[in-house]
Amino acid sequence: MKMEHLNKKYITKAIKELDRNNLNIETIIDYVDYYEKVRLTEADVKKVINTIEIESIHTDIVQKIYWENKIIIREDYYKYPKSQSNIYALDYKGNVLWFAELPMNNDCYANSMSIENRKLKTCSWNGFSVLLDLNNGKIIKKEFIK
Repeated sequence: MKMEHLNKKYITKAIKELDRNNLNIETIIDYVDYYEKVRLTEADVKKVINTIEIESIHTDIVQKIYWENKIIIREDYYKYPKSQSNIYALDYKGNVLWFAELPMNNDCYANSMSIENRKLKTCSWNGFSVLLDLNNGKIIKKEFIK
């Protein structure tokens, strides 16, 4: 069996076994090291996590960012339900942790996301540049730029 396939098997097992509150890349590495006697790198874990199938909630997933113990998802805003955020965070088990606060009613996030200074940066359809708290999805700062 190829090592990459074994890594996926070990990491998937760790994700199922570990408590979601303690689930991050370091605990996955430690779990596999302790129980499987295999030492993984952070790159190994990220590569496998990137292959885990994530089902979208409403439309297609257009962007994923892995940040500490969560996956930040941006779904396609086209045909996304109005007044619902198309950016949300999942834990590695697929549980929704939060939905990003919208800058105004009937808005949506239409642009790519990036992480800057431990904050999530994106822009909305209605012309707001937004900084979001990665812990809870709340708006830290918004600025009308259009």
